Amino acid sequence: METAFVLISCKVGTSDAVTKKLQLIDEVKEAIPVWGSFDVVAKVTASTREELRDAIRKKIRTTDNIRTTMSLMVTENQT
Repeated sequence: METAFVLISCKVGTSDAVTKKLQLIDEVKEAIPVWGSFDVVAKVTASTREELRDAIRKKIRTTDNIRTTMSLMVTENQT
């Protein structure tokens, strides 16, 4: 299982709506609104690194009101 934490910046005032949309994506195991440099942190898992990359690129980054993302890949055997 491959895992990444995705740090997400949203358009102003949209973090709650973005969080709810992210929670509907199968690969997103958790989506939590936060304060600071980013607005939402999402834990994303998939069977392979390619599936993980596709979920981030094609499902998360295309979600309405997301401005930027930063993906942090979990190193092997750490989850």
